[in-house]
Amino acid sequence: MATAATKNDMIVIKLMEKIESDLKNFSPEHIKVQVDKEVDILLNEIAAGKISIPVTYENPSPILKRYIHDSIFQAMIETRLDYQPRFIPLLKANHFSKWMLNIYLGNYTEFMKMINNMSKEELNQHLNMRETVLQCPALYHVVVGAMDCIP
Repeated sequence: MATAATKNDMIVIKLMEKIESDLKNFSPEHIKVQVDKEVDILLNEIAAGKISIPVTYENPSPILKRYIHDSIFQAMIETRLDYQPRFIPLLKANHFSKWMLNIYLGNYTEFMKMINNMSKEELNQHLNMRETVLQCPALYHVVVGAMDCIP
């Protein structure tokens, strides 16, 4: 039985299809320029409320796995699409939850306040929460936040 694509999957697939149809020259440099341009458009649409990025609580569907080796998909992953919390002051689209931001920024005190005020069920739900087009889980925010601290 085929798994249906999620709304987040469809955002990524439509973006890839748009880039692919615009490309005549598939050089890595041209792909990167086009991906950067389309990701900027995506961020503007998120900021304008034209696209909403749903929070999910399940693993992403396997639909995107078929694109793993695609050069356009790899270039999109390198941009992190809408997952750019290190640029929060500059971001056009700030659709991140306080939960995600506290984990990413390493705000231990705020994070502890949050989890101490949660029931076991709420904590479990937050630990399973996935945000952004890429559907990033809590552990990802810790790792990327630490990596972004390294100059």
